[in-house]
Parts: sequence; C-alpha cells; structure tokens
Amino acid sequence: MSLRSFLNRWLPLACAAAGALASAGSLNAQTETFASFTQVNGNLAANRFYYTNNGTSASFGTQNPVPVRFNYENTTNSNFGASPQLQGQQNATMTFTSSTTVTAVDNGGGNYSELFTNVTTIVFTRTTPAGVGSGTQTNLLTVTMTNYTQSFGGGGSSLDASTPSATVTFTSDFLNFNNTTIRVAALGFTGGSTTITQNANGFLNNFNIQGTGNFSSNPIPVVTVPEMSPSAILGLIVAGAAAAEFGRQRLRRRASAPAPAKDDEPALV
Repeated sequence: MSLRSFLNRWLPLACAAAGALASAGSLNAQTETFASFTQVNGNLAANRFYYTNNGTSASFGTQNPVPVRFNYENTTNSNFGASPQLQGQQNATMTFTSSTTVTAVDNGGGNYSELFTNVTTIVFTRTTPAGVGSGTQTNLLTVTMTNYTQSFGGGGSSLDASTPSATVTFTSDFLNFNNTTIRVAALGFTGGSTTITQNANGFLNNFNIQGTGNFSSNPIPVVTVPEMSPSAILGLIVAGAAAAEFGRQRLRRRASAPAPAKDDEPALV
C-alpha cells in the first residue's frame, strides 16, 4: 500500500478518534465547589427572594440585602490557611437582581421553566473588611449570569447556570478566576409563600421564597496574594525599630562593662 493510500484510508479515522477523545475529555471535566452560602432568618419577609410579575416582564431577587453565612471551601488550589480571617463562616449580605421578558413554559404537573436573558447579578459582601485581599476587601464573590433557565414547581425553585450554555463570570477581592474555563452557579429555593402558578399573561404569579447555593469552577480559582493592611505595615515598622534600638542598647552596655579580671591580677575598678 502506498503512503498516499495509507493516509487517505486512516487519517480521517485518526482525526475522528482524536475529536471524540477531546469531546469526551471536555464532557468529563469535573468542577470543584469553591464557595457556598446559607440564608440567615429566611423566614423573615425582609430576608426572602421575590418573584414579581410586572405584566410585560418578570423579576426575581432580593428586595433588601439578605444576611447570609458565606463559606470559602478549602479546595485543591484555594487554601486560606495563610488568611485565617477568611476561614469558616463569613458574616455577609447578599443581593440578587434578575429580570426577563420571556414568559414561563408550562411543563405540566405544576412545573414551569423560564429563560432569563437579561444580566443577573449576585453580590456577597463581607460585613467588615477582611484586612487582606484587594479593592475594598469585602467582595467575597460577585456573580454575573445571562441566558440560563430557572425551574419552578410546587413551592420551590432551582437554577443551574453553567458555561458554555450560559454566560457566567466570577469576581472577588480574594480569588482570581482568570484561569477558569468552566464556571457554575447552582442555587436552590424552598419554602415558597404559596404554590407557584402561572398567570394568564404568561409569567408566574407573585411569590416569595428562601434560598441556598454553591459555586464551582474548573480549574479551581487561586487565592490572590494578600495585601497587608496599613496597620499591619505600621506594626512591622514599629517592631523593627524597637528591635534595632534594643540591639543598640545591648552593644552600648557591652562596650561600657568592666574588663574581666585576669587570674594573676586584681580586677579593675
């Protein structure tokens, strides 16, 4: 068999196999959760998420900053061991804004789905600056999303926005997401104020609900290099000056001390 015949016969198969492997690798890429939140006092009306039928559009989100417990997960590349103030539950508030002009789809059995094409923004703000990180040192996580579907049914709701089918971006004062290629926001809502139903105008009828969720990516984000606070820098300067002064005093005392006496002569006085 000539080289040309060999290539004509096997090269297309080899290319097809390589493409299949690449596709499988992409499909099998695993994301890892790097952050999660739980709502605080979700039974209070002021702390809930509201779906509002505006007639020609609908909105879903918070009416006030909602208190939450926010957690960074100590993942493979995202370990906050060097920043203990970011370990464990973070006292924070959450805002959530979204809207759509696309009416809900009735999937039967009291279940609905609705496409949110406008920009959705979720912001988790630490109640006090962390003392490390960049910017205001309070932006635990900001999420922006478009073109995702939110599901509704009974007294609950869920959304799972993931790239590339949806647009999902993450920013933070403490994490760097430049290396991430897959980003996922998964939120669940329960405890609806009423059974969710559809209005004659195509949107859902008003209700409110409480939520929780987590965020993941592949690869995992990396911790940004902590920036020292001005007070910490001042503390180091003061400590260094004190140590230098202590060293100088020791040298002066040593220089002014009497010379040690020799065995065959009395000590100098």
